[in-house]
Amino acid sequence: MLKFIKKFRRNKLFKLQDSTLERVRERAKKRHIRVAFLSSENAKWQYQSLYEDMLKNDRFDPFVLITVRKSLTKTKYSFLNYKKITQDNFDSFKLQNMKVYYAHDIARNEPIDIAEFAPDIVFYEQPWDIFEIHDIEHVSKFAVPMFVSYGSSIDNGTYESTHPFFQEVYRYFMDNDVAKTRLIDGGADKARIITTGSLSLDAYRKQVDISKINWTSKGKPRIIWCPHHSFYEGSALNFGTFDWNYRFMLEYAKTHNDIEFILKPHPELKRQIVRHNLMNIKEVEDYFNLWSSLKNAKVIESGNYIDMFRTSDLLITDCNSFVLEYFPTKKPVIQLINKNSVGHNEFGQMITNTYYKAYTVEDIESLFNTLIYQKQDNKKFDRLKVLESLKLDYNTSGKIINHILNLVIQ
Repeated sequence: MLKFIKKFRRNKLFKLQDSTLERVRERAKKRHIRVAFLSSENAKWQYQSLYEDMLKNDRFDPFVLITVRKSLTKTKYSFLNYKKITQDNFDSFKLQNMKVYYAHDIARNEPIDIAEFAPDIVFYEQPWDIFEIHDIEHVSKFAVPMFVSYGSSIDNGTYESTHPFFQEVYRYFMDNDVAKTRLIDGGADKARIITTGSLSLDAYRKQVDISKINWTSKGKPRIIWCPHHSFYEGSALNFGTFDWNYRFMLEYAKTHNDIEFILKPHPELKRQIVRHNLMNIKEVEDYFNLWSSLKNAKVIESGNYIDMFRTSDLLITDCNSFVLEYFPTKKPVIQLINKNSVGHNEFGQMITNTYYKAYTVEDIESLFNTLIYQKQDNKKFDRLKVLESLKLDYNTSGKIINHILNLVIQ
């Protein structure tokens, strides 16, 4: 009975979306196609190339709507200060002279109905922790909901095949066919899942922007550490390793002034550290402040990071998305391993097989010595070979724009 109810609800939603698309087509005959990008954490923002290319195209009127993750407005997470997070998010887009509006009333702590901005298409930054008035069911009444993953679809997790969002979004633009097939096998409509490549990789088609470089030293090896939040038991992915290496990483940075470090944590990391009692609020603040106080280190929590990747020498991470996004740099990666992780699919394994694995802090230290001090990168040839075979395309935005035009312009 429950399965029947879900199917009935989904079919009803699909009919609503088809009807909304017809109205969007009529509106597009008279004006620009208004495209809203809903953002709550700019550390996950992957739409820059799509926004910029739409801005150059006279058929589109793109703009950003700033919201906040629903859970962050709750009192128990007040230490994260959702008001400041929301304002900083708004300012980050405003500083780039992008068209941006608030979709959350900070003073009242209430979401603003996206319908007030009259969008034709709404791109979601992420499917998690959304207010009901911003969810697909409501948005489908007046706009066509679409999605590009803020990460990379290269893991073996089942959350996409079971979470309603991925079944209900009108178009999901994915980065590889392996993940697309799995999603369709899980019940998604194959007409709604389009393989275009990864939007985040579009940044590689541009020259490095010197103004966005965060490094301060010259001649020192540059290491980026990107820890994921899924270190705790019961996580859907279990890629995280922060619980067994965070002390070591800080101590290593303290005692190696000849190396420059950037710590770029997953935006969810601090909340999960407190939530799972790895540290209390003060200890979390102290830990990240210690990193910021080092002369040879910085903490970068938001903003575009591809140019930071391109000007680094080494990435150490357990973050799933960066496994793909760092790959075009051709530089070595130390992949921190959680033995309980869901692992990677065939596409992801092609990449991770060319990375160095660390299961312990001893492994990390040994690999730092080999890769940084001895300058021995024995997997470089393998990386170059796989990179050539993958034929990664750095024009995903163009593919998405063409698909939308074919969908809307009749």
